[in-house]
Amino acid sequence: MADALGLPFLPPYLGRRQNFRRGVNFAVAGATAMDPLALREMGVHRFLWTNDSLSRQLKWFDQLKPSLCKSSQECSSYFDRSLFVVGEIGGMTTTTPSSPE
Repeated sequence: MADALGLPFLPPYLGRRQNFRRGVNFAVAGATAMDPLALREMGVHRFLWTNDSLSRQLKWFDQLKPSLCKSSQECSSYFDRSLFVVGEIGGMTTTTPSSPE
């Protein structure tokens, strides 16, 4: 998408620390929509590639926010001018069959 719009690729949040004021990428290959612990309890764990989930990515975003803006008014102004893209997540959650232990 960035390439098609002529925009630079965003630095990964889990990469070396950079200035994220112009954007950040929280994506993790194989991340699940549901918490991995819940998936294990349901028996859907053989094909989990990572323990990272949507909820963890949202926590990373919450942890990053204080470095981008200091007050709720400043954050409101900053995020009002921001573009958020949430791509496909949880494909592994819905397409991986559960298997008995």
